Amino acid sequence: MNICEDKIKVFLERLLPLQESEQQILCPRCGHNELYTGNYFFLNPLSRYAHVYICEKCWMDEALREIDRQPIPLRIWSAALPLVLNGELPSSMNPTAEEPHP
Repeated sequence: MNICEDKIKVFLERLLPLQESEQQILCPRCGHNELYTGNYFFLNPLSRYAHVYICEKCWMDEALREIDRQPIPLRIWSAALPLVLNGELPSSMNPTAEEPHP
């Protein structure tokens, strides 16, 4: 199964509430750098391509790539790569997946 960029974008944007509650503090784009927390949370930049916070280094890379119109596809972001390699979205995001009945 090939996951489209729109579905990956929806998945990534579901990380925003986790970031705001500081449950997910690694950059979803690179997976290495931590986001600002506490009183400095407002310093975290938003991505140009998904409504989610990313680290300053990734934000700068996005800005430079925007000049040449060569963005990195969402499917190779650190947070999305396991989904792409697995070939499917988590069952909570996949509308065709059957939910277990109690």
